[in-house]
Amino acid sequence: MKLISNTSFHIVTLLFLLMTVINYSQQIKNTTVRDKFEIKVQIKNPSVIHKFEIKVIDMNMNAIEGAIVTLESSLKYSDEPGAKELSHRIKTIIQTDMHGRASKVFDDYNDSTYLFNDWLRSKAITSISYSVVKDGFYRKNADTKIYMYQENLETIILSQPSDYFDDQFLKMKKYKKLLGSTYNFLNSILLESYLSDCVLDYNSISLENFKRKYYLRLQFTDVNTYNSIKLTNYDIAKRVFDDVVRKLLNPLNDNLNKSQDVDGYCVIIKSTSKNFIDEKSFSKDLVFKFYLLKTEVAKYKNNDITGQELVDKSIILLNDERIDLKFQ
Repeated sequence: MKLISNTSFHIVTLLFLLMTVINYSQQIKNTTVRDKFEIKVQIKNPSVIHKFEIKVIDMNMNAIEGAIVTLESSLKYSDEPGAKELSHRIKTIIQTDMHGRASKVFDDYNDSTYLFNDWLRSKAITSISYSVVKDGFYRKNADTKIYMYQENLETIILSQPSDYFDDQFLKMKKYKKLLGSTYNFLNSILLESYLSDCVLDYNSISLENFKRKYYLRLQFTDVNTYNSIKLTNYDIAKRVFDDVVRKLLNPLNDNLNKSQDVDGYCVIIKSTSKNFIDEKSFSKDLVFKFYLLKTEVAKYKNNDITGQELVDKSIILLNDERIDLKFQ
């Protein structure tokens, strides 16, 4: 009887264990993979990293802190014309630190098909147009392109009005009123971008006594090199007059016509010419000086005389030799 009782107990125990296993198996069968395992996978696309760095200094190579740099950028497949843009133009504003430096990393492009292709990534460029401004200085605009793995520091020199004046001229207290009028003229031509292919030289604005008359002296450098095969020196002189001198007459007349300290304006333009066919030829320096009486400039602006008459009543020198210009 005792043996039967023990046997019954073991049978009941085995049945209980069997039912537990069956029940647990059924639970596993009805459980999804997500219930069993949670796998987190984070895939990060390799970024296109283009770094823009800039250093802003003044004429004396001193760092300019607090300059505002406004960037407009877009990523392109390549530098080829018509290349597809991978992003809309993005506007970013950064500010220079005490060392005159500022930077921006462009790494937020999300075209996965493109980004996983190493060859395409290596060809990509970020095209940037930017401006730099700081109170008391003239705005500077520039463009640049940044390629993969490129390390390039853009150095920008900001100029201020005093940078364009001869030091001795600035110290002449008796010309204080003339200096003020010249500052206004300077702001007109630089802020309104009167000239595109000519640059006003630093430390060049001064007074010049020529043939017993006082002229406000302005010196420019022409960025063009002219083809001496197609253009004579006289042709270049006429082009320089039209492209540079004629454009300066309005702001000169508006700001300095009433000055009692000057009789006219001396506009100096430094240029070069070269034989474009002869590879061994050297560039030749051409220095044009236009001495214009302010009374004649005023007549020209009032339509009392023609441009030819203004030139005839002026003194024009080419490399310190007097020349005549005829526009017809």
